[in-house]
Amino acid sequence: EINREKHIETFKSVNAELIKFENGEQKYHPQIVISSLIVNLGNVQFMKLQSVQISVKNNGHVLSYIRFVHKLGETSPFPSWLKVEPAFALLKPGNSIDITFKSFININTAQSLAAGRSALEEIVILRLEDGLDYFLQVQGNYCKSVFGTKLSSLLDRKDNLRQNNLPNIPIEIWRIIDGIIKKGGLNPEIANELFLTPGNERDIAVAIECLDSGEPFEDTCSPQSLIQVLQTFLQALPVPVVPLQSILIAEKESNCGTIREWPHKFISSLPPINHDLFLYLMSFFREIFQAQLSHVLNNANVSQRLQEQARAIAIAAAGMLHPDQDVVMEDSARNLGIVRNNIANDSTLTDYDMDDSDLQPPKPFQQIILFMLRNSVVET
Repeated sequence: EINREKHIETFKSVNAELIKFENGEQKYHPQIVISSLIVNLGNVQFMKLQSVQISVKNNGHVLSYIRFVHKLGETSPFPSWLKVEPAFALLKPGNSIDITFKSFININTAQSLAAGRSALEEIVILRLEDGLDYFLQVQGNYCKSVFGTKLSSLLDRKDNLRQNNLPNIPIEIWRIIDGIIKKGGLNPEIANELFLTPGNERDIAVAIECLDSGEPFEDTCSPQSLIQVLQTFLQALPVPVVPLQSILIAEKESNCGTIREWPHKFISSLPPINHDLFLYLMSFFREIFQAQLSHVLNNANVSQRLQEQARAIAIAAAGMLHPDQDVVMEDSARNLGIVRNNIANDSTLTDYDMDDSDLQPPKPFQQIILFMLRNSVVET
């Protein structure tokens, strides 16, 4: 038999507790404390990891589940330049956790920042399940970099090499190539492995900083490291040294005439500022190839080794002068790894006789580079 008085008393008590719970007055409601709602990343540099931590504490009496959620109309809680770890957590009462915000400016982000299309500012949402949403402001100061800057903007600066009657190219490219040469990059043994051996990650990072600051490269920086810096610099150009229009012209010309006729039409199709830089870089690549000759001539199977070396330079040069944006990565060492794999696996150039001017090869741009490595091509 139900005691009506106790039933009513219990009902009122439970109902009162529910009302308190709904009003947030119940001690068992999830509660957290965040050390700061502003995440200041400080000065952020190109391709240099920057991290900041905040702490979240469960100061309630029940488990608290927190997670970052995306804003309306977006698919990710974070922009491409920001990574947060952990993105979710389950906290026991009294426990706390450090959340790390990591920023990394890759090539695509650098281009967007240099063009003024974006900024290092973002609002991220931290949700407490059965609780509130917390809006965290993430901000950083991007240190202006030459990486990701348009070629025309680089040439318009006062420190342009034109001031010294030197080639009409960005001073950064001249510095990199000059550094490679001074550090023995044209030594036959070093030149032989220049595009095949990865550089030192620390040396690469320091060299990138030196280009932005104007400081000289460290004495310990190897030619291989500077080659990767050159690769990163060229891949970061918003418009590559060889624009798509010129690539299409090369492909069109490959269907008519001979390979000896392609380079002249191809070179004349380049915009003026790209034209000068292309010839300067090709001159450098030819020096590397010439430096390799003495090393190759000391080996057996000279003809095969010669083609392998030329093929290696052609693939690497093509990847720098007109990078495939689908495979451009954040890490220049991984990019060089792709070059090494392509050199090992690419069979389209293996049997190509560079003295056969009537051959119509399947990769016109690479074949133009191959031809220019072996022949002095001057625009007429």
